[in-house]
Amino acid sequence: MTVQSITITDATTNVTSYTYGDTTGSYQSITSTPGISAASKLANKVSAAQSAQKQWNGLSQTAKIAIGCSVVGVLLIVVVAYTAICVVQRKKGRLERQRADREWDEQQNELLAYRSRMAKGGFAVSHMGHGEKF
Repeated sequence: MTVQSITITDATTNVTSYTYGDTTGSYQSITSTPGISAASKLANKVSAAQSAQKQWNGLSQTAKIAIGCSVVGVLLIVVVAYTAICVVQRKKGRLERQRADREWDEQQNELLAYRSRMAKGGFAVSHMGHGEKF
């Protein structure tokens, strides 16, 4: 049996590749090329949270305070803007309601005046002769 190639994954050592030194097939003839292997890089990869924590820990106390104040400031601006929008909308709604109430009152007064005139006979036709038009 002849082995054409072999792939070795070893994340514990910093070896990039292995090669046979001769054709005997003995494990003693295997030589390694030093370096950081892809498997070692993958095994020792730092997560995003760990990277962020490392960056945060590397900041000065002043920078941390500035970031905290900036976040609080942005949140405060958002809350104030939302409150202002709510107040403006409430005022617009109140004005719209007053306008609608005025229109309703005007229509009701007009209807009452019409009913009153009808009750008094203001629109009644007192005589209609044969062939006469209104």
